[in-house]
Amino acid sequence: MDDPSVAVIESQGVSVTADRGLLIASLRYFDQAGGFAAAVREAVGRALPEPLRAFQIGSATQGSYVMLAWRSPTESLLLTNDLAAFDAG
Repeated sequence: MDDPSVAVIESQGVSVTADRGLLIASLRYFDQAGGFAAAVREAVGRALPEPLRAFQIGSATQGSYVMLAWRSPTESLLLTNDLAAFDAG
């Protein structure tokens, strides 16, 4: 691959791709309906995910995406390749 932001490791029929352009943040909050949750909703256009759920807006093939995944009652993970969304989250 010619893209320096992507690393590929292949061994014994297994291929792992690491996208160095992926930004990850742990979003921690006390109230899933509080001010922080409202700011996340405004930034990404959807509420924080419900327990054991995740959602994605956009896709890598469309250029940019944001994914939010529930991790615990007070934490969700934000994964994105969109620096503006990352900064807003």
